[in-house]
Amino acid sequence: MTRVCTVLGLAVVALGATMQPAAAQERKGFWGSFGLGLGSVGISVSSETGRVSGDRQRQGIGDMSVGWALSPRLLTGVEAKMFGLTGRFTDGAGTTTSTFDVFVTNVSGAALFYPSSSNFYVKGGVGGSFIEASAPVNGATLSETHGGFGLTAGAGYDLYLGRGFSITPAVGYWYGRPGMLRLGDSPALTGWRHNVVDATLSVKFN
Repeated sequence: MTRVCTVLGLAVVALGATMQPAAAQERKGFWGSFGLGLGSVGISVSSETGRVSGDRQRQGIGDMSVGWALSPRLLTGVEAKMFGLTGRFTDGAGTTTSTFDVFVTNVSGAALFYPSSSNFYVKGGVGGSFIEASAPVNGATLSETHGGFGLTAGAGYDLYLGRGFSITPAVGYWYGRPGMLRLGDSPALTGWRHNVVDATLSVKFN
């Protein structure tokens, strides 16, 4: 999956470098986008009893953004990226005792910069990273959310469809460090960190 994202990223950059300025669309006022994709997810948890797979995992990714165009070459806004997965609690011998579901969200203030008059852009942003975990504990389902630092970066190309709409292939990298999460009296998930390399396809309007 990481190799696929790398190849797509190079293709997006090449497309942006070769398209002519006449293909550029006008960008002004309110804008937004929503899309789906695939991500290569790496997770680190320092807890001895709360674990996820040690290998990178392929996960479906959701992507939503809204904001305002400060100029045709600079867009600012808020971006949210998200995915879900299942982890497990283990005992001292490493045997699974129960599972827990985790929903991960990165929310960033982001800027998209179009370095030329074409529709190729690069982006970057910083904000928060949040994990919401739920698990059955003593016959009840407990849920808790914790947040920490997050950041994002990426590149994409707007394939203009007319009437202010574009189809946008993009690649991105995002990192989050939500930290510790405890579900009631169950063992804590400590030192949670995740990094994601993704490839998405979005619908953008402006």
